[in-house]
Formats: sequence, structure tokens, C-alpha cells
Amino acid sequence: MPTANVEICDENSLPECGVYATRIKVGEETHLAVTNIGTRPTVDHEQHVTVEAHILDFDQDIYGQSVELEVHKFLRPIQKFNSLEEVQKQVKKDIEEAKKCLQ
Repeated sequence: MPTANVEICDENSLPECGVYATRIKVGEETHLAVTNIGTRPTVDHEQHVTVEAHILDFDQDIYGQSVELEVHKFLRPIQKFNSLEEVQKQVKKDIEEAKKCLQ
């Protein structure tokens, strides 16, 4: 699933690690998103914190553009899955939960 990798200006301003229902502003448009803040234990063994937003119903190349991320609701903690297929199934559930709380 494609994500916007958001540069962190100040790690101290981040909420606790987890998956969140968010809104992301790209240019003048705001979109619903599901955002992972933290590590990616299923994909790699890196321990640095990343912010990756999966923008819902969005298919544009925004590489290099500035975005603003609004964190709205904590959905679940970071967890390690046994496969990428399990990750995708959980992200689909996260998307449905995010839509419910953001619309």
C-alpha cells in the first residue's frame, strides 16, 4: 500500500507510537488517512521512528511536496505480523475504523 513518508520536524512533538486516524493536507486539499507512527517490525528491524500516511482514495505522485498531518484518533499499537498479507488485512480494518471516526 502506498504511503506518504512524512519528515519529522521534532520527534518530541510526536504522539506515542501506533496507528492513527489522520487527515493530511496536500496542497490545498485535505484527505483522510491512516498513519503509522513508529517502527515497522514486520518489514524491517530498524528501530528509528518513521511517519507513514496511507492516504485514502488517493492516487497522485506527491514525492517532494510539503504536507501537513493532523492526528485525530489512536487506533492501535504497533505490532509485528507474520506476513505482509496479514499487514494488508489489518490495514483494511484500520481504514474502515478511520473512516468511521473521521467522516
